[in-house]
Amino acid sequence: MKKNPRFWPYRPAFTIVELLVVIVIIVVLASLTFTMVTKMKKQGDGAKSVQNMRQIGALLVSYSVDNSFRLPAPRGDISNGKGGFSQLHWFEAIMPQIYPDLDITKMTNEWWLSNKPLIRNPLCNATTKPYAWANWNPGYAMNRQIAENLGKSSGDWGAGKNGGQAYQIPLNMIPDPSRTPIIAPRGDWHFTYDTNEIKEAGLKPFLISGKMPILFVDGHVETIPLKDYTTRRLSNLPSKTF
Repeated sequence: MKKNPRFWPYRPAFTIVELLVVIVIIVVLASLTFTMVTKMKKQGDGAKSVQNMRQIGALLVSYSVDNSFRLPAPRGDISNGKGGFSQLHWFEAIMPQIYPDLDITKMTNEWWLSNKPLIRNPLCNATTKPYAWANWNPGYAMNRQIAENLGKSSGDWGAGKNGGQAYQIPLNMIPDPSRTPIIAPRGDWHFTYDTNEIKEAGLKPFLISGKMPILFVDGHVETIPLKDYTTRRLSNLPSKTF
């Protein structure tokens, strides 16, 4: 015997409209959660980036004490024992302060990923544009403008040619350490941050709330708007006539 539809028990159910509303709410909540998590990670990486820079400052001091109070060259020319030259980046020069038994030649990408040294900027990763992280690009750069401002450069960039990148600068040659930048985030191993370089689109991933952290020679870190780097004429320091 067929049941009379009029006597079927009532079973409440969602309408299509109600289901769509629920789906929209879930999507919005998921989007907000993702945005918040991404923002919180960015803030955490930014704080870690600044903390790393302070520690790099301490490593530079330790290096200078062991090297006649000289800063490491941004990329020094060293003999390769075969009549030619090899380059030693500044971060490779100070790495033995952390890892005394480290063989610099074995600092492969795998070594960086497994050891996670503080020399690597957490704001620089495999997808950072235009320059992704690599073992030659830790996401922190050294100011090669110091040598050029002090006239310690032939202007030649090549190995063994006394370019601005090749000089170890004695600390006593820097008249105002508290105003002289030494380390800043960048997708490279060196910087000048002159009026052109400070406008690079590639600096955006390294900014913290729109500002750039700068480590000065005296060891303090300031987080400043990019325009302040230009208006304070920091790219002109140190100056022989200061």
